Amino acid sequence: MKFCPKCGSVMIVVRKEGKLYYQCTRCGYMEPVKKGDSMKIVEKADEKKKVVSTKAVAENRAIMRSKEEIQQEIEEYYEQVLDQLANEY
Repeated sequence: MKFCPKCGSVMIVVRKEGKLYYQCTRCGYMEPVKKGDSMKIVEKADEKKKVVSTKAVAENRAIMRSKEEIQQEIEEYYEQVLDQLANEY
């Protein structure tokens, strides 16, 4: 793993015009990859090994909230926020 000399953020390897460069993910600083630099190649995960997101799990189990429940939660949230603001002033 390589870090940017300017801002300290992680640098990734990118290919530009057929050459490899380290590029900062934050500020965009670039420097060429030297011949002696070692890099580890990471494989993509198999479909069987992928983690199922919470949205997919919720959809599969049919535990999604109804629009009415969501609207009621939003209204309760707004009431709490307004009460807190009124208490502060």
